[in-house]
Amino acid sequence: MVRRRAVWIVAALFVALQASFFLAVMLWPATDDLPAAVRRLQIWLGLHVAGGQLFVGAPLLVWLAWRAPVWQVRLLIGLSFALLAALLFTTALEMQLVLVLSGKQGQPSHSALQFLTLLRLADFALALGMALMLRLAWRAEHLRADPLAPASLG
Repeated sequence: MVRRRAVWIVAALFVALQASFFLAVMLWPATDDLPAAVRRLQIWLGLHVAGGQLFVGAPLLVWLAWRAPVWQVRLLIGLSFALLAALLFTTALEMQLVLVLSGKQGQPSHSALQFLTLLRLADFALALGMALMLRLAWRAEHLRADPLAPASLG
């Protein structure tokens, strides 16, 4: 039981750090131009965020879901895992768009820069959603209550 609690703590720290990171890169650098987007991706690559998501976050979530005592906890952790996958996808899409835009001649279009901003907001929203789902899963496991179980008469 102590080991499972330790895994929950590590998973909570991981999603908190991840949400904090995506909040930081959403706010800084404050400009919405191509050099700022390149700088954000350099930070993301330099800190090896994707490696942490794949080799720390994903195994933690799989282990927690596999050992979950009730179906509700497994479902919520599964949603966290899906949000992690979506976060990796949106970040990869952002990276691809930056590569395409930096290879073009001239200034990128305003709509392309707006799409990069939207992806940056989506990254933070997905990281925050993942943290919330994991918190709900922990709470459901802590209560160990099946929501479809009949209420006691006592």
